[in-house]
Amino acid sequence: MEWLKLGYGGLAVVMVLIAGLASGLTLSFSAQDASRLEILSRSGSPRVQARARIIANLLKNWHRLLISLIVVNALMAEAIPVVLEQLVSDWASIALAFTCILFFGEIIPQAICARHGFFIAGILAWPVQIMIWLLFPVNFPLALLLDLLLGKEQQQVQYNNEELKQFVSLHAADTSNFLEYVIEFTQKNMSDFISSTTSDYQQCYHTAFAREPILDVIGRIRAEMMQEPDPEIDLIMVLNPNNPDDIVGYSSLSFIYSQFNPFQIDKP
Repeated sequence: MEWLKLGYGGLAVVMVLIAGLASGLTLSFSAQDASRLEILSRSGSPRVQARARIIANLLKNWHRLLISLIVVNALMAEAIPVVLEQLVSDWASIALAFTCILFFGEIIPQAICARHGFFIAGILAWPVQIMIWLLFPVNFPLALLLDLLLGKEQQQVQYNNEELKQFVSLHAADTSNFLEYVIEFTQKNMSDFISSTTSDYQQCYHTAFAREPILDVIGRIRAEMMQEPDPEIDLIMVLNPNNPDDIVGYSSLSFIYSQFNPFQIDKP
């Protein structure tokens, strides 16, 4: 009889640990960002790259992963009071199960996984994959239903230019200043680089519209210069986009390049 009670007690402990793992892993996987995983899969150590790839692979079927973890957590939460009833009274088993699940099945695992989510998810990725295979009859139809109702989750985060500037501003000062300046440069158009309103040349070799993005202008003119190279002349006639016969001003590739100063050297 004593051995049987020890067996029930050990089973209850194992169930609490499994419930805690399922709860913590739910947080660990949901906290992973697809963009960061892509970066780690290319730039980390071989071990980190392998972990990032397997986590990213699991997140491709996010709803199957989520349902599997929730099912395991729910099964353990329901089974723990039943096991404890073999050791204590009904009310005591409910109170003990609630306390164990609350602290050891939810709060503590999630607190740990919130801090070490990538490491824990990477270590337990293969056991989680096996769990998903075993629960296929349950997770597949439910995941398919969620995909139809909510769409697929865990899409890669996309930043616009302003958001990207704020993102890089959180990093090292020199790198941040450089990237912010590059982003600002790519947002400019040809009208921002007019150097004069008159030209000393009788013939203009390149034309661009005032509102044309500067990167488009540079790429097109460089392509033209490769076909007919002439390093001495890089004059650009800037035209009014509403009236191509109206000359707004003049510029040149050399002037544009001189304005590109990522580190703001000798500028106030």
